[in-house]
Amino acid sequence: MAINKRLIPRASGLTLSEHYNVLSWTGDGTGNRNITGLSFQPDQVWMYRYFTNSTYHDRIASWSILGDSSNGYPKHFEFWNADSPKDGSSSKLRSLLSNGIEVGSYFNSSGHTYFAVCWKHGGNSSNPDVNTDFQCAQTTYSGDGTYRNRDHNLGATESVAVHVKSLNSGHQWTTRPAGVSATDFCTLNTGYGCYDYYWAWQDQAPSSNTFRVGAVDYVNASNKNYFAWITAQVSGFSSFGTYTGNGDATTGPTITTGFKPSFIIAGTAKEGQNTYPFICTNRHQSGDTGLNITDMNWTGKWSTNSASVDFLSTGFRVNSQYSTYNSNGDSYWYMAWGDPDILG
Repeated sequence: MAINKRLIPRASGLTLSEHYNVLSWTGDGTGNRNITGLSFQPDQVWMYRYFTNSTYHDRIASWSILGDSSNGYPKHFEFWNADSPKDGSSSKLRSLLSNGIEVGSYFNSSGHTYFAVCWKHGGNSSNPDVNTDFQCAQTTYSGDGTYRNRDHNLGATESVAVHVKSLNSGHQWTTRPAGVSATDFCTLNTGYGCYDYYWAWQDQAPSSNTFRVGAVDYVNASNKNYFAWITAQVSGFSSFGTYTGNGDATTGPTITTGFKPSFIIAGTAKEGQNTYPFICTNRHQSGDTGLNITDMNWTGKWSTNSASVDFLSTGFRVNSQYSTYNSNGDSYWYMAWGDPDILG
């Protein structure tokens, strides 16, 4: 299977665990609990409950640039719906610690399994808040209904992905994954998939320091506010690109990243293919083969019924016969982050 990503030397002097890691824990039923083990204070946290025998799993996402609610708890999105950020909750994410997170009872039910994917941005009040070492940024802006550039200030030299969410209710996550045509508009929280839409990015790919927004509600309407998360590939630590499906349920396409992943996101890059992106991590599962996945907007159990993923020493494999994940000849985008236990 031909892959459109070539291996290039990893960034020198970078320690992955100082910028990114995945925490996992088993709930003990206490009202609040510190989950530690990070080498940094996170600025971005995605929290999930993992189930294989239930019809519901919990998930939220929080970014430090969104600030705290009046009650002092971090604001969060109910992952990935179209609402505005929710007020912080004492039962969910209570605080961002210097070495982890504090969770409440909602993410600490006795015997249940949880994980949190954590990133470090600049860790300050700048807007955009930028981590140029690990190539990720977060920013907010007010829409004005015009075509214009917005800063991300990464100084990126490799694949750049942009994800925008209105801070007002009623709008989905809009994304332009790396490797997907600049003419395309993709979604993270709906089954709209990927399709040609000039008004999102004005058919312009991100530059090394800016991204283009159009004159539509999704990314830049007048009298609305927006949040953007921008990421760029860091060779040897993260890999963004595309793969071509082969429709094989047991030996799917192998995507070469140059490292063993700890977390991946992937979705269709085929225009008009209305499917949800999916995620997979091995931190809460046993082994690295036949890993369960979940669609990003699906609240049902994690399952291998439609697809499974194998994490390999230099990449990953997607095994499925379904169009959501691996239809023969179709194109898919992916984002993968390495394993800090291996990469340091």
